[in-house]
Amino acid sequence: MKNYDHSNPMNSTSSNSSEDISIKLGIIGIFLSTIGDIISSYAELLSIDEFQQSQQKVQEYDERIAKLEKQVQYLTQEIQKQKGRKKYY
Repeated sequence: MKNYDHSNPMNSTSSNSSEDISIKLGIIGIFLSTIGDIISSYAELLSIDEFQQSQQKVQEYDERIAKLEKQVQYLTQEIQKQKGRKKYY
């Protein structure tokens, strides 16, 4: 009894063609994923930069508040001194 090869030569080329398509889609997916990672990293850098700028502003505000507190303490002491003095007219 003879064995006949029932495989169609067209099936092997279509199989290769579908493999090519899946490989191409895989490469496109990797490429898009890489672009997404780059965009995400850039967004993180922007976020870090904004945070650093806000921290710098907070530090500047803290310094201004400390200076104002010293001024208030000085003025309070001066008021206390003036209250302690008796005015003779």
